[in-house]
Parts: sequence; C-alpha cells; structure tokens
Amino acid sequence: MIKLLETLSNREIAFFIWTSIFLLFIILYKPIRKSIPPLIKTFFAKSLVTIHLSFLAYVLSLFVILQSLGFWDSSLIKDSIFWTFGFAFILLMKVTKMTHSKDFLGVLKDAVKWTIIFEFLVAFYSFSLTTELFLLPILTFIILLQAYSETKEEYKLVSNFFKWIVNLFGLSLLGYISYKTFFDRGELVSIANIKSFVLPIILTILFIPYLYFISLFAVYESLFVRLNFLIKEQKLRK
Repeated sequence: MIKLLETLSNREIAFFIWTSIFLLFIILYKPIRKSIPPLIKTFFAKSLVTIHLSFLAYVLSLFVILQSLGFWDSSLIKDSIFWTFGFAFILLMKVTKMTHSKDFLGVLKDAVKWTIIFEFLVAFYSFSLTTELFLLPILTFIILLQAYSETKEEYKLVSNFFKWIVNLFGLSLLGYISYKTFFDRGELVSIANIKSFVLPIILTILFIPYLYFISLFAVYESLFVRLNFLIKEQKLRK
C-alpha cells in the first residue's frame, strides 16, 4: 500500500484530497446523507450485484493473463485501478446504450485516439502539491460551469467565455508539457512509461467481448420481460 502511494503524482494526491473532502461533506450534510442508503440499496440490487461480480472477475482475469504473459506487474497497480473504476466501470454503466457494432468500435476508437497521448503527458508531469490543490477545484468548477451553460441557448456567450478559459489553460499546460518533454526525454521514454501508456488500450480491447456479452444479455432480458405482456399464453410464449 505504501509503495502504491509513493507512485501517486501531486495531481492524483490533490484529486484524492478534494474527493475525500467532498465525500466528507456528503456524509455530514443531512439532506444529501438521507439519499445515500437508497442509492447504496440500488447499487447492491440482486440483478446488479451479479453484473458487478462478473465485471470484477473478468477484469481480474485480464490482469492474471497479462501477468502470466510477463506484461503486467505491481508497478501498474495504480494505472489498473484508475482504468477499472474509471473508464471500464463507466463503460459498464453505459452498456445498455450499446446496441450496434459501431458502438463497440467507438469504444475502441476512444481508447486509442490522440487524446490518450495528451492525457498521458498531462498525468506524467504535475506541479507542486500546493499548486495542484489550488488549480484542480478551480478548473473543475470552470469545466462544470461550461458544461452546464451549454445546456441552454441563452447561456451561449457564457459557454463561449468558459470554453475560451479552458482552451487557454489547456494550451498553457500543453506548452509547459512540451517544454518538459523536450528537456526530459530520457525520463519520459522508459519501459515503465510505455507499459503505463499501452495498458489502457490493451485492457479496453480485451474488455470489449465482455461488454458485448453484457449488452446481449440486457437485450434478451428486456425481450423476455416484454414477452410476458405481448404473449399471454404461457405455452406459446415458451
């Protein structure tokens, strides 16, 4: 556990600090706290528990296979956790909307598009912890405001303003990263960093068959429920 904490960047530490503060606020704020038990109850519903367990079992099997092939090791635990409970779990929540083969191809494209390179470089270099603690909530707040302003036409000017701020910050950060990459090429190009970069792509490719199976299961389950209403005669329905 200590070794895992030592691998966290200042940005990831800042993220965990602010997330802990947010969770503490949820627990202490009574109106929100009242909605937590129903949410937990829904999360652990019988039908969902089966899917969640199968999800964890499948993901763990991927790590075992990659480890047996000599690719995965303990240095990739942090990246594996972020992929599992970030990208992969979000995909699992959206799996019912994946009804065509192009949807699964879209997942693959999202895993290998150029934004991954940008995210990898951004995650590789971080500022001091104090700077990260200051920047993270501000940038998050601006992005949320920009996303909300896009939902209403009358807020278009506000949306453009916040979009300009986000783009300016992104260009500034990209400039800093380019500078660091140029002067620290030896630090950037290493076996560990290449593995960290490739791991999410490999895991996503191997995760697609599971998503397809869950999507197919959801379609059949929905069909069987509808059959109870469409065909009243039990013998014919079977």
